[in-house]
Amino acid sequence: MSVCWYKYSGDETCECFNCKSCRGKKKYERQYEAQVDVANMNATKKTSARKVTWYNCKQCGHIHVGHRVNKARAKKRNLKNG
Repeated sequence: MSVCWYKYSGDETCECFNCKSCRGKKKYERQYEAQVDVANMNATKKTSARKVTWYNCKQCGHIHVGHRVNKARAKKRNLKNG
């Protein structure tokens, strides 16, 4: 686990996992708010585009919106690492 320099000095170039995963994302307090945004985003996408979904973040405890896992990419990553 690395030290978060953003917490200590406000350094914008912090490369810790928490900063890279959560800092730029919108944080939702309620699941309903995230579901409304997800529905609006997915309604404007083409059928072949990757859909977005909401998820509970393990790092900050809030709810974020992001793309679903690309199954083909995840399979390649698992084969490479395992």
